[in-house]
Amino acid sequence: MNIDGLQVEFELREDRLLVTASGTVSYQPAYSLLEQALDTAKREHVSLILVDTLVVKGTLTTEDRYDLGLALAAYVALGARVKMAFVGKPTAGTGVMIAQNGGAIIEMFSTREDAMNWLDTRR
Repeated sequence: MNIDGLQVEFELREDRLLVTASGTVSYQPAYSLLEQALDTAKREHVSLILVDTLVVKGTLTTEDRYDLGLALAAYVALGARVKMAFVGKPTAGTGVMIAQNGGAIIEMFSTREDAMNWLDTRR
């Protein structure tokens, strides 16, 4: 699936949703990816989400990362019970920290293996 230049694949695997992105990132495609991942997880009754952005080019501004973190926190505030692991560049950590402060169960990882292991640990 193409989201404004960002190629995104969604794969349901047992009890989790795997999302893999490639291409060049900007705010709107990143927001759409997050929204579609959360909506797909809800529709499929999956609470574990892994988003792999390791091969994505470009970076988001600090403000964009902050806004994405707020968006995820707002989704959780509406009652979403998801555990989300992001695999990507450390700069994305700002959004992760904002989402955590808003109550989201989310962590940032540099490898998919570490992210999968963390998802396998129960809350």
